[in-house]
Order: sequence, then C-alpha cells, then structure tokens
Amino acid sequence: MRTHILLFTALSLVSLNAFAADYYIDSSGGSDSASGTSPEQAWKTLARTRQGEIKPGDTIRLACGRVWREQLIPVSGEKGKPITYTSYSPVNTQDLPPPAIQSSLDRSKPSDWKKLGDGLWTTENVELDVGLLVFNHGEKWGVKKWNDEKWTKASDFRYAKSIGIRDDLDFWCDEKKKRLVLKCSKNPAQVFRSIELCLRKDVISSHRAHDVVYDGLWARYGSAHGIAAGLTENIVVRNCRISWIGGALQYWRK
Repeated sequence: MRTHILLFTALSLVSLNAFAADYYIDSSGGSDSASGTSPEQAWKTLARTRQGEIKPGDTIRLACGRVWREQLIPVSGEKGKPITYTSYSPVNTQDLPPPAIQSSLDRSKPSDWKKLGDGLWTTENVELDVGLLVFNHGEKWGVKKWNDEKWTKASDFRYAKSIGIRDDLDFWCDEKKKRLVLKCSKNPAQVFRSIELCLRKDVISSHRAHDVVYDGLWARYGSAHGIAAGLTENIVVRNCRISWIGGALQYWRK
C-alpha cells in the first residue's frame, strides 16, 4: 500500500509540473505576434505577458544582454505555483549581463539637446520628474537642484543660474514645462556616449501582486523604486541587481 501511495504522489507532482509553461521575451529579436514559447518565437515587450496566456506556475524568461524601457507589472500566481520572472541566454551567446529593466529616457543624441547659452542645455518632452541623471552608465552623474517658489516664477531657463545651476552637470527638471536643463561645457551628447534620464517611476511594480518570483533580473535607472511592493503576498527576490534608483520627488504636503 505504501508503494502505491508514493507512486501516486510522484505521478501527481509530475502531472502538475507538466502543465507549467516557459515563455521567452527578447527586446531585440522578439515579436509580440509570435507564440512566445521558444527563444526563436520570443515576444518583444514585457506588456505582452499580461494578455492572458500566463498561468500559475509558468516561467517568463527574459533574454540576457537585452534592455527593456518599460515597467514590469507582474502576473500573479497561486500559492505553491508562483509566476517566475528569470533570464535565459540567447543562442550562441555567453557572459552577457542580466536582462535590464529601466525607467529612463535615452538622451544620447546631439539632436536631443538645445543650447540656451551660458553653458546651459535643455532637452524636452520629459513627462515626469527626473531624480537621477546618469552618464556613460555610471562614470559620471548629475547633481539635481530642487525647485522652490522663487524658481517657479522664473519664466525662462535664462534664470537657471539664479536657482543654483552653476557647476558642470548640475541639472533642474521642470515638470510643468516638461523639460530638463543641464549645465555642460558643450552639447552633452558630444561629451558622453550614454545619457539616461531616470524618471519618477517604479522599475518593477508589484503592487497588489502575489506569488511572484524575481530571479536574476537587473532593475536600474528609475527615480522611484527598483522593486515596489504594496499590499502584496509571497513575493520572492533573489539573485537580482538593483542600481541607480531614487532621487525624485514622489509625494509632498503643503
């Protein structure tokens, strides 16, 4: 009788695992119209995972060496059957960095910047507050200058020096005009090969999620939280990198 019970238990576990599926995402070579069930049929975006195919116990694999400029909002699993977000290595690759998810704007082209004079440059269409300004992936960084009442009365960036933007790489983010001003000796994109404007947005937003595992991911370049979690249950984070996070004004009271 004991042999039969053990055999039944083992078969039951195999049966449960057989229903779990792996899905693949590749921001470079994927397509959201693909099946997502193999590296050759990988999806492209993180948002594609929220269209109904993912079931409790499934694993979502992000390609190493790739970057996603979008927020990861997880699909919840069930008790004992979490949804796992992890990585995989694309074919014929090795020693690649973990898949990177980031909440930043890339302003690395000279055409992204306009000269204002007196060593000041501006970039526009900045929808959220910028808490961090990262150059060449961390070789240099900006120094944020905060707003106050007298600054908001300024009608133009010509007043930038009066609000404390005096040294190279000082910057100020004007949410009302959706633009950022930076002190630099010349066009910033001619000085640095990479410029990331880290926005006030959670990189991974786990709010109200449950039964999720994050394993081997890289959350970076976000001015809110790297992995945010509120009203959550059974969230596991392991083997993850979290870098260049925070700095934005999120809440305030008058």
